[in-house]
Amino acid sequence: MQTFALLSHCVGDVLLLTQVMRSYVPLENFWKRYNKVLLDKVAVEKERSIVASQNHQLRSLLKQYLDSMSVSDEVLSKANSLLIVNSRSNVPCVHYYHVSL
Repeated sequence: MQTFALLSHCVGDVLLLTQVMRSYVPLENFWKRYNKVLLDKVAVEKERSIVASQNHQLRSLLKQYLDSMSVSDEVLSKANSLLIVNSRSNVPCVHYYHVSL
């Protein structure tokens, strides 16, 4: 008698569990979409990190370029063949002679 009662109780639990699981079937599509959104979020965060790194590198290159283009006292004090003022350069003229042997 106790075995039958225990068995019927277990069968009742299984039926209850089956009913509960069936009630969650409509939520399956929700969880699929939710998990896809989470994966998309991770992908976007990774892409954002990559773009931020590229942005940092490009800003650094742009700063180097702009620094090289600006004329400062330091640039004027050094010999620079690209700097020509009044048709004169501040680089000393060097003559090369060809010597034949």
